[in-house]
Amino acid sequence: CRVVSVGLNGDTAFESDLHSRAPHCVIHGFDGTLTGERAYLRGKLPAFLKFVPQNFGPSSFAQFTDQGIQAVDVLKIDCDTCEHRSLRPWIDQICTDQILLEYHAGSSPQTACGPLGTTPRNRIYKMHHLFTRLHADYDIFAYEENDIATANLQKSSGRSPLGFRGYCGEYALKRRVPCAMDRRG
Repeated sequence: CRVVSVGLNGDTAFESDLHSRAPHCVIHGFDGTLTGERAYLRGKLPAFLKFVPQNFGPSSFAQFTDQGIQAVDVLKIDCDTCEHRSLRPWIDQICTDQILLEYHAGSSPQTACGPLGTTPRNRIYKMHHLFTRLHADYDIFAYEENDIATANLQKSSGRSPLGFRGYCGEYALKRRVPCAMDRRG
């Protein structure tokens, strides 16, 4: 069992709960933001977590393929827009059975769910581009609107969050052909 968690933000509740239920799983955690004033959060990370002090990027898969790792059971990704440039290269190189994706349609972490600096056309295009690639191998088995991100946008923009619904959400995807079966041919 191998799990990769992207975007810890100093909060390892998911990883800790998973570890309590499946202590045999190896859990890797990517987060390059735990520096400077936030460096103290690194000291709070649990000992079982294999911490990678880098942001998840288009070549992050190489850290695994260089070690001969070709598959992971779960990829949890919450990286405030990095999924647009990083998720496709990951799944092209690392067979991943399940993806837990907090999706953001904006162009930057500051406007992840909102219209500032983006157009509806751009957001739909980005979403379509990513989900078309995911649909080749994955089915969505759960979805939940990201109300926290939408509410934060409402506070910062003064606009109703209903205008931004559908641009940020929590998706759970499962690979149609499990990696173990795919490797057997």
